[in-house]
Amino acid sequence: LVRAYYDAKEYRPDGIREGREFTKERLKKKRRKGFALPWPKLNEMWMGLRDAEVTTIAAGSGIGKTTIARDIAYHLRTEHRLKIGNIYLEEDNDTSVSAYVARHQGVPLKNVLANPESVSDEDWDAALAAVVWDGMLFYDHFGSLESDRLLTMMRYMAASGCRFIVLDHISIVHSGMESSDERKDIDILMTKLASFVKETGVGVIAVVHLKRGKNYNEGDPISLNDMRGSASIEQ
Repeated sequence: LVRAYYDAKEYRPDGIREGREFTKERLKKKRRKGFALPWPKLNEMWMGLRDAEVTTIAAGSGIGKTTIARDIAYHLRTEHRLKIGNIYLEEDNDTSVSAYVARHQGVPLKNVLANPESVSDEDWDAALAAVVWDGMLFYDHFGSLESDRLLTMMRYMAASGCRFIVLDHISIVHSGMESSDERKDIDILMTKLASFVKETGVGVIAVVHLKRGKNYNEGDPISLNDMRGSASIEQ
């Protein structure tokens, strides 16, 4: 009892840090570089794609958001040899895998879907072995999805070694919730995603739709507040 009295340390709640803890040695540690992408200008602007962050891709309908997200995932898998989680909520997994095969073989996806024989059996096996087998996970789901269920699947992917997860797309998650308040639901989802990436160190590449009202496909300018659903995506 006497020792406990004299050795007692000053009480400080968890999470409180003294300013003296932040030394120049700690602050000058070089931050890990992001993963290089195949587009020089985007690399220059982003300084590489970093894990433990949410990266959002937004554009009008049919512009190619899914294609860009998939190209990034393909590059991370083939060039950086990272394991990738795939959550494409507007297409079935067979289509998603076929898209990676088509990308690897340089064949348009529509040709592969219309005629799988346009890719030889040897090329199918080579593409699957190089990109999909042992290097990717796919969530077998189509359509709306409740956010807690989504985060459970993402945590499993993280625990299984995935370094990045493609989520296509955020707006459809809201339609799986009981609430009719899209803004509030997406606020909650974005908060959970932000916590998820910090907790796991996994990067999330999230596709975001834009609000109706402008003709984006004809060149109308886009601003951050055009993203559909919630200002939390912008933040």
